[in-house]
Amino acid sequence: MLLIEKLKQSHSSNFIFPPTFMNTKDHNSVFSDSKSFHLDLVVGLNRIFSGLVKSITFYRGADHAQITVLANHSPLATTIQNGELILNPTIGKIQKIFIIQATFLFSQNKASIFATTIKSNESSQ
Repeated sequence: MLLIEKLKQSHSSNFIFPPTFMNTKDHNSVFSDSKSFHLDLVVGLNRIFSGLVKSITFYRGADHAQITVLANHSPLATTIQNGELILNPTIGKIQKIFIIQATFLFSQNKASIFATTIKSNESSQ
C-alpha cells in the first residue's frame, strides 16, 4: 500500500491532501464547474460563519497585495493583517469585516480563516 493511502486511512475525512496526491476521480470533483466554495470563519474558539461564498477579497499581510479568491482557486496559505475582508456569500448581503490578524487557508474548494479579532459591517450591496 502506498504511503499516501496509509495516511488517508489513518486520518479523519477532513484531512486535506494537496491536489497532486489525489486520484483522477477526486481531482475532477475538486475542479468542478461550481461557482461557489465553502468558507469557515473562526474567531478565537467561535465559528462565526460557515457556508457557501462566491468570493473572498482581502489584503495579504506580508506585502498588502490584494487577493480575490474564487471557486476552484489553487491552494493558498497566507496571513491577513490589519485589513478589510470582503465576503460575497451565495445567499445574503456582502459582508465587510476588518481583520486585525488572521491565517487564511484554501484547498480543495474549501477556505478557512482563523482570526484573533474582527470588526464587522454589513454592506448595502
